[in-house]
Amino acid sequence: SLAVYPVYIVHMPVQFFFSSLIFPLSSPVFVKLTLVLITTYGGSLLLFEIVRRFKWVRFLFGMKI
Repeated sequence: SLAVYPVYIVHMPVQFFFSSLIFPLSSPVFVKLTLVLITTYGGSLLLFEIVRRFKWVRFLFGMKI
């Protein structure tokens, strides 16, 4: 699929960003885990869609121009 490599590239920075916002909250661990999973998935796909629309950035993510 076209999205595999770009999503793989961006998922760690996205996960780190949202984890740094969510982990300090005083919520149950299950809620934190669920929030991190949802935000990482959504943020990674959102960034993929943004990268996919700009041809001059695509090559940085291993996509055909």
